[in-house]
Amino acid sequence: MDEVFPKREGWFSEYYEESKSWMPPGFRDWGEYEYRARELTIWVPNVPDGVAQTADYARAVLSIHPGVTGDVIEARLRNRLERQQQLLRNDGPTIVLLVDQVALYRATGSAQIMAAQCQRLIEVAALETVTLQIVPAVAHPLATAVAVVSNEAAYTENAMGGSVYTSEESVTRMRRLIGTVRAEAAKASESLAMIQEADRRWSGVKVRTAATAERRVSKPRRKQAT
Repeated sequence: MDEVFPKREGWFSEYYEESKSWMPPGFRDWGEYEYRARELTIWVPNVPDGVAQTADYARAVLSIHPGVTGDVIEARLRNRLERQQQLLRNDGPTIVLLVDQVALYRATGSAQIMAAQCQRLIEVAALETVTLQIVPAVAHPLATAVAVVSNEAAYTENAMGGSVYTSEESVTRMRRLIGTVRAEAAKASESLAMIQEADRRWSGVKVRTAATAERRVSKPRRKQAT
């Protein structure tokens, strides 16, 4: 493109290099495996996976990274929402989505954002292609690592970056590890009830906060003594 449009002075190459910072290197490689997967098992500690996040929740999560700019946040958000459309389509892969129970109560953004996120999880759990299970706060080998396994590859991520594995031995090992996480998960019906309980709590916080704010606004100010 730089050769075809020389007047842009190398803009296309610069844009391509910049776009690499929008998501972890390993996840860029993982995308091609994920998009053609027939089956996916997804585990993320502390927060719901991006495939089930609302835009407001995702923006709040992306905003806490040090040094991140508004443009990068919006670019990463677009990638996240595009991934949702790709994976949650009617003819998409069969997904087992393991959600950390901690994620239901870890305050991210506002109470309103958290309540909306709980509702989003309920909507995703109702999809025919998705089985959503809550993993309680118990010890397991993936307590600090992201893990995603498809029918042909595996992806794992920590704070420093991500890696894609395609060898049969590595994929089998990751499948066993994520299997130990699912073994601790609640049944789908119990998981739904847990999400609904979290939703009620966050909605209650939202109502109480709004009521407190309203009382503060409507409360007459005392006259100061002269």
